Amino acid sequence: MSGTATVLTVVLLFAIVFPAIWLGVTTLIAKVGGWSRLERDFPDRPNATTLKRFRFSNGHLGHPLFGASYSGILTFEVCEAGLRIRVWKLFGWFSNPLFLPWDRFRTERYQWFIWDACRIYWGPETRDSMIIYRRLAERLALASDGRFGSPDQGR
Repeated sequence: MSGTATVLTVVLLFAIVFPAIWLGVTTLIAKVGGWSRLERDFPDRPNATTLKRFRFSNGHLGHPLFGASYSGILTFEVCEAGLRIRVWKLFGWFSNPLFLPWDRFRTERYQWFIWDACRIYWGPETRDSMIIYRRLAERLALASDGRFGSPDQGR
């Protein structure tokens, strides 16, 4: 096999194997973190009008130590009827947007290691939550006219 054929084979294998591994890993993270389960419980409402959008946001889904970290790849959209959360498609090819109606979740102030944060709960267990930074929670509360809840006192 010539040097050119070897390079071409390596490039071709990389072009096939890397995307397959990438899709597999991101899909596994969505399953382990709980995003896939949330898609069933909180399907998107595409007709809900977005009032304010916060791109490149952070969130930690599930248990604080063993959950899935979505650093800088989430978009939070404040809508009249609730909160839409999206994963940037490059990192969640099969992850559909979530739509949390205002009356289906609660918020609570949370100290996450050394950071002031807010925890969004939509179920009775720790794994049924997402941790976001306090600054984002304040911006969501302001954009939603308080329907998101205050990061200080919960909702």
